[in-house]
Amino acid sequence: MADGAEWPVGTVGAEPGAVADGAGWPVGAAGAEPEAVAAASEPRRRRRTGLLFGLAVLLGVVGGAGTGYGVQASRPPTPLPPLTVPQPAYPSARAGAPALTADEDDMVRTDGDLTKLLLPLPKGSKLADDIQGWESLSEYAQSFDRPGDAFRHQLELGFRRAAHTSWRTGDVFVNVELSQYQHAAEDSADSYVSDQLGFAADRGGDPGGSAIPGYPSGRAYAGKKAQHADDGSVFYESQALAYHGDIVVDVFVVSPRPISAQTGIGIIESQLERL
Repeated sequence: MADGAEWPVGTVGAEPGAVADGAGWPVGAAGAEPEAVAAASEPRRRRRTGLLFGLAVLLGVVGGAGTGYGVQASRPPTPLPPLTVPQPAYPSARAGAPALTADEDDMVRTDGDLTKLLLPLPKGSKLADDIQGWESLSEYAQSFDRPGDAFRHQLELGFRRAAHTSWRTGDVFVNVELSQYQHAAEDSADSYVSDQLGFAADRGGDPGGSAIPGYPSGRAYAGKKAQHADDGSVFYESQALAYHGDIVVDVFVVSPRPISAQTGIGIIESQLERL
């Protein structure tokens, strides 16, 4: 049952035997006022006539049955025709798709431990921080410009859970985030990706972005626009987004040099394959 749904409420406490007008049980003639009798002789005749009529009906039924049996017994037996009752015709059953095996069903994996689906640490890389794995909604919202608004918006979308991993390869920082939504709100993954594409394009200075093969709603953006850190250093940031079912994959790459869209595509494709 969906959250917030209620069981149907019946007419508990209704008075037993209360029936709508005209809907009651059939009422017999018991207790009806008997017809007035005109004279003593007439009821006797009537009664006598009724009795004779009743006996005639009874004798006719029994006598007819006996006569019929006698006639049938004097005839030779007649073989009965074969039963040729046509069988009912049923529409052919619709052929359904065969059930998926556990290896073929994505939901067997994506409903399990989300952290085990994250990309493993690439060879030659180091974990960027000690905060790896599960993220609460509060922690997840802190990565947005307006955490309070992000928290409320994610609740509206049907946020279920999130997990992330991040690493450094030389002076390049990579963060991969998985955010999952309730099954009943699967469209939220598509909605979230669509909402974020404009921000990602602006962040990297790549308005068109690049397609992610097999994921028409996803995009990968190059990091072309120089940005300045608080200490005055220059960095570039790119982002790639796509979703698989009810899971959004969000990839960030930060580098002191411009970043090609292909960098994000390579990472997000590897992550999507694990889902």
